[in-house]
Amino acid sequence: MKIPLSSRPLFLVVVLSVLSLVSHLRAANGTWNTTSSANYSAGGNWAGGVVATGTGATMTYQAAGNGQTITIDTPVTLGSILFNNTSSSTATRQVTLALGAGSLTFDTGSSSPALIEMLSSGGTGDRELTLGAFTTTGTGGLEVRNSSTQGIQRVRFNATSSLNGGVLTLTNNQSTLLDIRGQTSNPFGTSAAPDVIFVGTGSTSITVSSGLNLTYGTINGTSANASLGMAPGGQSFTFGGSTNGSFAGRLTGSGTFVKAGSGVQTLTGTNTNSGSIHVNAGTLLINGQGSSIVSVNTGTLGGTGHTGGNVTVGNTGVLAPGNSAGMLGVNSLTLAGPGSTLAMELAGTGSGQYDQISVTGAVNLDGNGTLELTLLSFVPAMNDKFFLVLNDGSDAINGTLFNLAQDATFLAAGYEWKISYTGDSDTNVFSGVGNDLVVMAVPEPGAVLLCGLGIALLLGRTNRRRLLR
Repeated sequence: MKIPLSSRPLFLVVVLSVLSLVSHLRAANGTWNTTSSANYSAGGNWAGGVVATGTGATMTYQAAGNGQTITIDTPVTLGSILFNNTSSSTATRQVTLALGAGSLTFDTGSSSPALIEMLSSGGTGDRELTLGAFTTTGTGGLEVRNSSTQGIQRVRFNATSSLNGGVLTLTNNQSTLLDIRGQTSNPFGTSAAPDVIFVGTGSTSITVSSGLNLTYGTINGTSANASLGMAPGGQSFTFGGSTNGSFAGRLTGSGTFVKAGSGVQTLTGTNTNSGSIHVNAGTLLINGQGSSIVSVNTGTLGGTGHTGGNVTVGNTGVLAPGNSAGMLGVNSLTLAGPGSTLAMELAGTGSGQYDQISVTGAVNLDGNGTLELTLLSFVPAMNDKFFLVLNDGSDAINGTLFNLAQDATFLAAGYEWKISYTGDSDTNVFSGVGNDLVVMAVPEPGAVLLCGLGIALLLGRTNRRRLLR
């Protein structure tokens, strides 16, 4: 039968729809129910001999294996993996889904994410599922969900995989820990690492294993029970993408955390990391409590919390306290180069109306730094004072800012300002009695001259009138 040209587009749509339907109909759900290591395609290891594969198909692991490797020896497509290790052991039970001559693709047939669900219902021992390389289709990404009430449920990614631009969603509403680890460094690469969303109130962590590095994108989550952590010997955890995110969880361990990506990453939790944080790109807002040394290299550090550690602003780094106008607390503050920038916003003279840095340790300026002042719909009056660095105790500020001597004047935001390193915020005194860094709005020399000329002219006119009388 010859199909008219005008009907061919409709015919193609029908054919593609039929092929898609056939593909879904061919998808087979299967249950692996043996404890032996074997190839994925071996039908004797599956209940009823039905091997799980196909778009949207579910593979259920229903066995008590330990040290078991299931080798993917043929192209396999799945929508989900349900992992139910039924062992009654109190010891850790580990199963690996390894990549052999085949491939593993997650394809749900829709925009919903692929799923790995931990259902282990045996003993109280920890349960681990390790995955070799895989890819996902579409942009739904991957959800790892904990539905077990026993032991730690751990998922390890063992080889470089791709979520195709999708996100990694970690869901846990159980009382047990869901722990995500890399069995290799950067299992999702470094340039296309997925964003992460923590969902639920259960304890969920992404942990860097000993000797490894991890890279993820923007981190989001509202639970304080979530964490980005370092096992002993963990090297570095890089996070941050081009989008903005807010994370209420914790940074833990003793390794190095690196903020990358052009977006704004906000941390609102109480961090216990005893290592360091490096801001290498974008903006990191610390609105919670920290314990880390922070190096601001080529990005921006801000927020209204407390870093808990010393802060060093590098030669191209920016320290901009607040989320708009606000105060950021640090231990010691060091400006490490002439390009180090203090970016301060002024919206008024009252408490909380302009940016401040509260320092509990030393303040080291050493002639470095650039001071940027931005007025937020605010017009300063003559002699308005702004205590920008609140230096606790009696220790003096070391050095000067951008080689501006005590009482020097400079121009910023269209106004002239005078600077002092001996101000006292408690008594609102500009200089001579304290150790705070303060700037004060002063009239420009031209304005003073014009004012003087005006007064002189006024006096001259008055005297002239007297003489005429």
